[in-house]
Order: sequence, then C-alpha cells, then structure tokens
Amino acid sequence: MVIAKAAMSLDGKINTRTGDSKWISSEVSRRFVHELRSRQDAILVGINTVLIDNPRLTSHGRGKNPVRVIIDTSLKVPLTANLLNNDAPTVIFTNSKLKVKLDVLRKCGVIINNHSNNRQIDFKYIINELRKMSIYSVLIEGGGETIASAINAGVVDEVYFFLSPRIIGGRCALTPVEGQGAAYVAKAKRVKGMKITKIGPDYLITGKVS
Repeated sequence: MVIAKAAMSLDGKINTRTGDSKWISSEVSRRFVHELRSRQDAILVGINTVLIDNPRLTSHGRGKNPVRVIIDTSLKVPLTANLLNNDAPTVIFTNSKLKVKLDVLRKCGVIINNHSNNRQIDFKYIINELRKMSIYSVLIEGGGETIASAINAGVVDEVYFFLSPRIIGGRCALTPVEGQGAAYVAKAKRVKGMKITKIGPDYLITGKVS
C-alpha cells in the first residue's frame, strides 16, 4: 500500500515563490499526519525535502516511528541531517559512487541501497526492494517531483491531500505533483471514491488512484 500525501493551499501550492512552506496546513492536520505516519511501515521523501526542511520524519510521539526512506541519487544528504539519528532506521536509495561518504553513512547505521548501474532509480524497483525488507505500507510525503515520479510509475494506491484555506499564488510556487504532467486531460490520472473530511480549518481529500 502506497499513499501519496501533500498539504497545499486552496490554489494548489505547496510553498511560496521563496520556498517557504511552514506551515500551510494547521496544527490539527499535522497531528493527524503524525498519527498516519505511525500506522505505516515507512515514510519516503526525496533529497530536496531533506535539504530544504531537514525533517526528522518521525511520528512525533504519536506512535511507532516508521522506517525513513530517502531517494538521493547523488548522495547529497548532509552528515548533520536530522534523520541521521537513532529515532528509526534510515534507508537511502542512491546510485552514487562516493565510497568515502557511503562508508561514513553505513557507520552511522544507514542502510544503503546502491543502484549504481542506472542513472535513474525507478519507483517500481524501490517498492520491490522495500517489500524484500518486509515493508508493506509506504507514505510518500514529497516533494512534487517525487510524488509525480511515484504516480507516473503506477505505484501510488491512494492520495491524502490536505487543502488549507489560504491563497498563495505565484507562477514559481510549486504544486504537489510536478514532473512533466499529462499532455491531455483525457490521459490524466483519475481519483475514485473520493472522501472529504474537515480537519480543523483544513479539508482532507482522500481517494484511490486509478
């Protein structure tokens, strides 16, 4: 089971033109997400989320901490990153040949999946590798390029999109699903069985991706 989660403004922005994203969703919604994390085997983000937000990717005391999965093809993760601690296991998917840094990360307890034969790391490969680690539910928390890659690869089962009563605007502000996007509306992914739930001042929209 793979869930793609994003918090966005009413006009579909996940940050401002300056990159600020704290906090688009309400504290009530963030508590909900922390509990959602605790119900998953793993939480997955791309390296840009790590570099910009420096998250801990934990349940913040609202249950068990999921395994933290990072897609970092060029191994840009700082050795001072908050997720390089003992709160939960950390897995990094990379195709880097930086042996010294790889060795340092392994000594820090990081599990390295080095797919150095390919320049790109396919999401189907990632999900299959996680399954081998007995990880059967994954929460993808972004950013937009990561979520787009997962959806395009056909691995996303459900979406959890939080809508905040804010209008951010800006042609340079990012959206929750970036990438190239559908060329035609008829080819766009469909979301079925949508449910809308009020959470504090926000609305949570869930549904199955087909």
